[in-house]
Amino acid sequence: MTTDVQAYFTTLKDLVGDDDPLAILSETPFRIRSLIAGIDLAALRQKPRPDKSSIGEIIAHLSDSELVFGFRLRTIFAANGAPLQAFDPDAWASAFDYHNRDVPADVELFSALRSGNVRMLRRVAAPLMEHTGIHEEWGTETADGMIRLEAGHDRNHLAQIEKILAG
Repeated sequence: MTTDVQAYFTTLKDLVGDDDPLAILSETPFRIRSLIAGIDLAALRQKPRPDKSSIGEIIAHLSDSELVFGFRLRTIFAANGAPLQAFDPDAWASAFDYHNRDVPADVELFSALRSGNVRMLRRVAAPLMEHTGIHEEWGTETADGMIRLEAGHDRNHLAQIEKILAG
């Protein structure tokens, strides 16, 4: 793992601290809905700077990341030590035209995927949380570690949305 990736992971895990990652994961769809309630589509697509993501693009990223997160967890729960493929979020943003996506539909998709993933996590046998995946870029991580990373990822992007809204 590169030092940049390690620093990013440390930052994400620090955003979780001692909080319950499942509680964070459960709350995020409601936080997103609350934050963007009453905001028109043009404002959701407005980039704060040309090199920064709009709120809509952040939500599209969260939606697609949730799909990947759920697949990775299911993969390692079923096969301890399974290889995990990397994905390039910038390539996905370009390929799937995040800027022009249907923001309300992405909120719904993210919420549905997250709900299914949280239900799965609440039902999975405790020993499976220690299963690992071997990511092609960042190495070995336990399911529990991946959950903490995802919770920190949520908090990171929620803070970005709040910052955009604060102007």
